[in-house]
Amino acid sequence: MINLYNRELLEASNDPLVTIGSDGKITDVNYAVELLTGYSRDQVIGTDFSDYFTDPGKDPEKAQAGHKEVFRKGFVKDYPLK
Repeated sequence: MINLYNRELLEASNDPLVTIGSDGKITDVNYAVELLTGYSRDQVIGTDFSDYFTDPGKDPEKAQAGHKEVFRKGFVKDYPLK
């Protein structure tokens, strides 16, 4: 569970922010993500990141490779999902 400090950091941003676990599941989102996707925070937490942030019918493995790179290196930069 995300702590209050991290929650406040997420919500302080006007940009959509998503946190995901090493399994690719969404662990938290801010309100900007709710506006972008049309789904509530409760609806997306626990679901797969690639369900929302890749084009339908495209390569979900590419999104999965991106999040694995983050956990391996600690960051990802300019990683296109399309």
